[in-house]
Amino acid sequence: MKVLISGGGIAGLAAAITLLQGSSNNNNNLEVVILEKDASSEARIQGFSLGISPLGATALQHMNMAHRLVVEKQLVTPLGSNFCLTQHGGNVLLQSSSSSSASEEEMDLMELFEKGRTSINRGVLRQQMLQEISRDDRATILWSAKVVHLNYYTTQTQGPPSVQVTLEDGRHITGNVLLGCDGIFSKVRELLLLPPLPKLRHLGVAWVRGVCPEQGQLAEWFGDNGHNNNNKKSFTFGMTDPRGAIFLVECDKTNLLWYFAFPMKKHDNNTMRIDDREQILGLLVEQCRHWHPCVLAIIQDTLQCQGPMLFRHLYDRPPDHLTKYCLPDPSAPITLLGDALHPVASYALAGGGSNALSDGVDVAKSLLLVANSDNHHPAKALREYERPVLERSLPQARNSKWMTTLLHSGWLGGYAARIAFCILRGVLWLLGKSP
Repeated sequence: MKVLISGGGIAGLAAAITLLQGSSNNNNNLEVVILEKDASSEARIQGFSLGISPLGATALQHMNMAHRLVVEKQLVTPLGSNFCLTQHGGNVLLQSSSSSSASEEEMDLMELFEKGRTSINRGVLRQQMLQEISRDDRATILWSAKVVHLNYYTTQTQGPPSVQVTLEDGRHITGNVLLGCDGIFSKVRELLLLPPLPKLRHLGVAWVRGVCPEQGQLAEWFGDNGHNNNNKKSFTFGMTDPRGAIFLVECDKTNLLWYFAFPMKKHDNNTMRIDDREQILGLLVEQCRHWHPCVLAIIQDTLQCQGPMLFRHLYDRPPDHLTKYCLPDPSAPITLLGDALHPVASYALAGGGSNALSDGVDVAKSLLLVANSDNHHPAKALREYERPVLERSLPQARNSKWMTTLLHSGWLGGYAARIAFCILRGVLWLLGKSP
C-alpha cells in the first residue's frame, strides 16, 4: 500500500511515523510519500508553544517518542509553570514559577506529561518527527510539492484503489490512499468536497508571529522575573490589554519567538500582503504604540535582523460544519486530518496540536488494519476513523468562538485573559488530582 500525505505538519508526520512503526521493516508493500509545499523544513516559522493534552501524550507514546522527548532530551516543559502575564504597562496580572506548585514538584516530568500538563515548541517537535521518519527507507519527503489537482479510481474487484495528485510543477504522483493534512486552507478538502464549500468562520482576530535575537529585552521588560530565573529557556512571557496580547518564549539560546494577536475584522486591512514586512510593522506599531517600549523594540529588532515574520487572520470552522461533514463519495480512498478537518482557535483548551497528533495516530491505525489483511479497500476504514474524530473535536469547536471573543472584547480583554488563565491552571490542577 502506498500512502500519499499532503502536508508535512504535525498531523501528517504523526500518521507517517505510526504507519512505518506499525508495519514491519521487511514489509516492502508499504510506502509513505509526504508532499510538503514548503521548500524545506526551515522555510517558515513553525508555530509557537504546543500544549500536550492527555490525548496528545497518548499519541506520542503510541509513536514511541514520549521517552525521547521527555526523559532523554527533556524537550517538554511543565504547562503553566515559569509563566508571567502582565498588563500593557508592565503590571503583573498572573505569575507562576517552577516552584509555585507543590503538587507539581511531587511529580516527575513524565507524570506531568502523561496528565497533559506539559508543552513543547512546535518547531522542535516537528524536527524530531522529521528525524524519526528519515530513519526509514520506505518514507520519502518531497519538498516544494504543492498539490493542485487530484483524481481517484476505485474498483469492484479485490485490487487496491488508485489516487493520483498533480503538483504545481506538473509532476504526477500516484498512490493508493491520500491523507489531506494541509492545514486550515486545505487544497485537498477543496478538491474533495462538492461546491459550494462551507466557508471558514472569521473570529475577528488577526495575529503576527516572528523571531528576533534575544538581546536582554526580557530582562529589561520583566526585571528579575526575566533575568534571574534559573530555567530561563522555558520561561514564557505575556502582555495583554483590550488591544491584544503578545507572548514571547526563547526558542533557543539566541532567539526569541513572539506571537501577537489583536482584534481585527476581516475587511480591515484587506489589501495587506502577508509577506509585506514594512506594512506588517506599521500595523503592529499602531496596535501597541502605548505598550511597554520593550514590545516595540522586539518588533523592530525582528525587522532589522530580517528575522521571519508572518501575518494571518484567525479562523475556525463552526460546529455544524463538523456535524454535517460528509464526503460526496464514501468510497473515496481519501480523508482529512488536523486543521484540514476540524480547525479550532488556539485559545480553545486542548487545541489543535494534540488533535493533530491523535488524528495522525488514529488514521494510521485504521490503515494498518487494511494493510495487514487481505482487504485492499481502505475507504471503510477511513470513514470509521472520521466519525469519532469529528465527535471528539465538537466541544472544542463550540468553545472556539466565544473564548476568542471573550479575550478580545473591549475593556474586558485584559481581565478576561487573567480569569481564563486562572481557570486553565485550576483545570490542570484538577486533571492532576484525577486518577
